Amino acid sequence: MDALNSYLALSSGAFFAAVLILKELLFVAGTYIIVIGSKNTGDKLESLTK
Repeated sequence: MDALNSYLALSSGAFFAAVLILKELLFVAGTYIIVIGSKNTGDKLESLTK
C-alpha cells in the first residue's frame, strides 16, 4: 500500500510538472502570436496611411 501511495505521488507530481510545462509553452506561443499579430496590424495601418 505504501508503494502504491508513493507511486501515485510521483505520477501526480510528473503530471503536474507536464501540465505546468504545457501551460508555459502555450503562454509563450500565445504571447508570440499576439506580438506578431500586432506588428502585422501596425504594418498594415502604416501602409494605409501612406
